Amino acid sequence: MRSGSDNYVGGVKISASKDLDVHWCRPDDHGYRSLRTSAKIPTGTDKEVRSELKTQHERLRALWVENCPARMSTDETWKAIGLDWGSIWLSGGVFFELDGTVYPHLGFQLNTDGDQVEGAVEIMASELEAARLTVFGQRKAA
Repeated sequence: MRSGSDNYVGGVKISASKDLDVHWCRPDDHGYRSLRTSAKIPTGTDKEVRSELKTQHERLRALWVENCPARMSTDETWKAIGLDWGSIWLSGGVFFELDGTVYPHLGFQLNTDGDQVEGAVEIMASELEAARLTVFGQRKAA
């Protein structure tokens, strides 16, 4: 998901069953559920069951941290690549990675003297489109 200039894991698509509400927030408008910061244990639950639910929740939190990256700032990524984030905000731009190569699709043209991004190589639109379709196919399969 995106928020301003951040990309983040907003949730997972799992059943909307109320049985999962102990650990998961209710689904959002897109059907994604995010993990609660702590288990929401119903009142009147036995002590042993409470302890079990808390243990399960800590296991889920550990899995979430292990498998879901923290927020990524696209501004920081653009700066690391060597592009002025102000140009990106004004003219637009997206990027994706495939096989160790970063493919930026910019709303403006890079300087022709090559001093804007070290190691940048202009590619044909057909190569960009082929890489884009490959990445989208991989995302769809996942």
